Amino acid sequence: MSGKPGPSAASRPFGERTERSFFCRSCKRVHRGLWVPEGWYVVERAVGGGARHLRLGLYCSLPCLEQAAAGHLAEAQAVNAQADLARDSARIVERAETMLHQGMTIRAAGDALGVPTSTLRHWLRGLWRRRGYRARPEN
Repeated sequence: MSGKPGPSAASRPFGERTERSFFCRSCKRVHRGLWVPEGWYVVERAVGGGARHLRLGLYCSLPCLEQAAAGHLAEAQAVNAQADLARDSARIVERAETMLHQGMTIRAAGDALGVPTSTLRHWLRGLWRRRGYRARPEN
């Protein structure tokens, strides 16, 4: 809450004229006025179902908007990279498990898959724990 009594600026009745501040999330520029300043960019996200949109940011210029978008893109790529790593390790563990069932050792499976033995052993132990095994399952 803003600490001021009365309705928030977003829900104020039509025609009410109270000045408020607008803040650029990128360069920290502040502007006071009745409405979003001309030339500023408002980024909103629709939540669906006819509900109000969520305001994600307010930016004073295209360079500020681009800077924010680049930051969000880098963050999204980092999250996707972590998801890709988890997916890749799951595929490697699946292939290693097949190799173990065919009689290979963990060391040989790790060498064949290009994964250090200690890493593969760690991943396999995690899988076996999730399945409820206390040690390597027998064929």
